[in-house]
Amino acid sequence: MKIQIFSLALLSTTLIACSNINNQPNSSDKSSSDQSQATHTSPIENTSVSTVKENGVNDNATKDRELARYLLPTVIEHTYGKTDYLEAWRDLNGDQIKDAVVLLQGKEWCGSGGCTMLIYHAKNDHSLTLVTKTTVTNTPIYQLSTKQNGWSDLSVYSKGVGQVKLSFDGKSYPSNPSLEKPYQIQKSDRAFELIQ
Repeated sequence: MKIQIFSLALLSTTLIACSNINNQPNSSDKSSSDQSQATHTSPIENTSVSTVKENGVNDNATKDRELARYLLPTVIEHTYGKTDYLEAWRDLNGDQIKDAVVLLQGKEWCGSGGCTMLIYHAKNDHSLTLVTKTTVTNTPIYQLSTKQNGWSDLSVYSKGVGQVKLSFDGKSYPSNPSLEKPYQIQKSDRAFELIQ
């Protein structure tokens, strides 16, 4: 019981700290081709977000920190608050709303073959729906220009196989990349690196 109360207090403190992160208005509205990647050293103990934008531009960092604020409780819910993670925000389904690609870190979520990856569909109301949970996933993770069933193809590295292509089947992406065929990214794929 004491652990649950402590965990609840810690979570509340974290959420309050997240809500106080630089709430400046976004002065420039970038297209859905913008991408961000944030590294969380510990989502429960450290709420700082390090944002890296393509071309080194951080003009959309405030918006991405806001998205990360909504992601944090969702990841905690799916991982029971026991993980570090890498995240990238990118529109995967063409609805002009950035979706979340999360690569969990730590011994609970990573083994000799790789780590667990979560893909969330984001909506205008900031709600996030889990689309896919994959296992044995490694970096680099790419968004490809090709699509299946309205969602971008992804490419991830899977130990023992190499880079593989994950295509959306109408409900989810494949849950085990190590069962997919090797895929060599072509120049025509116009691959966009989500998490390196």
